[in-house]
Amino acid sequence: MLLQTDTQLIATAIRDYPEWHKGRSDYGLWYIEIDQPELIQYLDEIQAQFSDLLLPAQQRQYHITLFVCGFLQPTVKQYDDDFQIQQLQQQIKLIEALQLKPFELEITQIDSFSSALFLQIQDRQGVLAQIRQQFAHI
Repeated sequence: MLLQTDTQLIATAIRDYPEWHKGRSDYGLWYIEIDQPELIQYLDEIQAQFSDLLLPAQQRQYHITLFVCGFLQPTVKQYDDDFQIQQLQQQIKLIEALQLKPFELEITQIDSFSSALFLQIQDRQGVLAQIRQQFAHI
């Protein structure tokens, strides 16, 4: 896909965004870690092909994001994006109740955010949607 001439481009800054963190450091999310050697090799190759377009030093564990929880707060929830241990414990119970069996995912195409590449995946069995629905209850 080519960008149209009237497309607005916004530069991504390499910084920590303290105005978002508000002094909080522990951020929680549910993800599936990618640990298949052949898939990691494929992802490394894609990353290398686009390296001139990516932010430098953004090496992260390859994963599939399931659900973003927010900043873990041990006591009182102060901001909309705070997340507490009780919520985590409830989510664990809900995911255990699903009694998940192994499932397959299919990589479909390359896509990107303004700061990172990602691969779209096809979940023909709808397992990821089922997991995300459980997490969203909390």
